[in-house]
This record gives sequence, structure tokens and C-alpha cells, in this order.
Amino acid sequence: MNWKSMKWPVVVITFLACLALFWGVHYLRQKQLIEEPMTKALENMEEVEKVELNNRDGRLEIKLQVTRLDDFPFFYEKVEGSVRELYKGEYIVVLEDRPDPDIRAAYQKIHLALFEAAAQGNFVTMGRYVDEVGADYGLETYRVMVTEDYMYLELVKDESYLYRRFSRHPVKGEEAI
Repeated sequence: MNWKSMKWPVVVITFLACLALFWGVHYLRQKQLIEEPMTKALENMEEVEKVELNNRDGRLEIKLQVTRLDDFPFFYEKVEGSVRELYKGEYIVVLEDRPDPDIRAAYQKIHLALFEAAAQGNFVTMGRYVDEVGADYGLETYRVMVTEDYMYLELVKDESYLYRRFSRHPVKGEEAI
């Protein structure tokens, strides 16, 4: 092969065209095979009002606007099941809250007890503290549920609410949602 007789502009243009085609096919595949079906599946859940999908640092962020939930852990597992069915990569589910000042203040008091319970395993003490703080702030619903891997916090007052899921076995860099 004679490098000097090669038509470099044609090679560069061909390379860029192939790169653009590859990127376009990848984008369409992502949109048609993952994003659209996932958005549709999540929007079909009666508790979900709005779905927003974003790519954040190589991880899919699934932002959900929800109505008041009757069973937060069940709802969250249902969402994760739908997501896992369609997407095999890393993702994070973010629930948009509608907290009022009382819910925010109660959460500020409660969240340290949640992390302490995760570290020390004193869930009964944490439950009592959540009950005490929830009653002090006049919350309608204040409960924490514990599973093998997660703790679920639910704070509700009138049309305001806050839902959080915390890992019981946090990994460095893992977030509570």
C-alpha cells in the first residue's frame, strides 16, 4: 500500500461518515428499544404522573413524579422490576417529592436516625423515633419499613409527601433516593 498515493480527504470523510452512522444507529436503538418502552411501561403505572429519563455520568437516571403512594416499598419494587426487564446497565430511580416545611423539618430530624439504624441495627429505636417526630410535626403518615437490603421512609401530610429508600449496606458513593 502506497501511503503517499492515498486520498486522505476521502479516507477521513469515510471514517467520519461511518462514525456518525454508528452513533446514529446506537442513538435510535437506545431510543426505540429502551427509552420508549420503559417510559410507556412506567407511565402505565397508575401512581406515576410523569417520567423523565436522563443519562448522568454513564448511568441512566429515571426521574418519576408520583402521586401519593399506598405502599412505597411495593411500588418501588414494581418500578425496579419494569426497569430491569428493559435495561441491563446501571441506573438510579429518583422520586420527585412534594414536601411542605413540616415534612422537611421532620426529615431533617429523622435522617440521622436512619443512618444510625443501618449501621448499628437498632431498628426498633429508630421506629420509635420516627413515630415521635412524625407525631410532633402532625404528619398524617410517618413510617419506616425495613427489608433485608433497604429501609423505606414515608412522610405524608395532606397533599405533601416525601419518600426515601436507603441501603442497609451502603457502598461508598451510593446515594439514598
